[in-house]
Amino acid sequence: MKICAIKNCFLPSGHHTYCPMHCYRMKRYGTPDLPIRIRKICSVPHCTNISRSRGLCNMHRIRLKIKGSVGTPYALKQNGGVGYLTKTGYRYFYKPSHPNASKNGQIAEHIIVMVSFLKRPLIQGESVHHKNGIRSDNRIENLELRSSEHPSGQSVSEMVEFCIQYLDKYRNVVEKFNNHQAKEQL
Repeated sequence: MKICAIKNCFLPSGHHTYCPMHCYRMKRYGTPDLPIRIRKICSVPHCTNISRSRGLCNMHRIRLKIKGSVGTPYALKQNGGVGYLTKTGYRYFYKPSHPNASKNGQIAEHIIVMVSFLKRPLIQGESVHHKNGIRSDNRIENLELRSSEHPSGQSVSEMVEFCIQYLDKYRNVVEKFNNHQAKEQL
């Protein structure tokens, strides 16, 4: 009975020079003595996933099969580089440290623009609206801050008190937008 050709491997080799494990490694990774924890990486730039077939990870292999291209490297999205455009027309970036980012670290570009303009994160009940309806047009002139905060079923005196608080809260935002529009017109 022949023994595997790899040093310190005493498994039977069968009709090959290597045991089944080292024979598998030779076919899969190109070298029989490669430790199992080291694997080939996907050939797509910036992708750190393990290569499964044809030098591509599973995700890129499926994209190539379905769409005909491997698509934008995920790391570029992750690093906040080019971002990506959704089917609905919004551009998203990966910024997990942003206060308004979702649980998966994604944040829409129009929110980033509004937050940088306001110099504060959006609070609960606030949203950003595109005035011209073009969701990829994220110029501050095209964006509008909206609030859905309002009480229901209150008396007139309670409603007047709420309106005074509301005006105090958003007066500086309105002034800031008006100042910006006046500068744009000059």
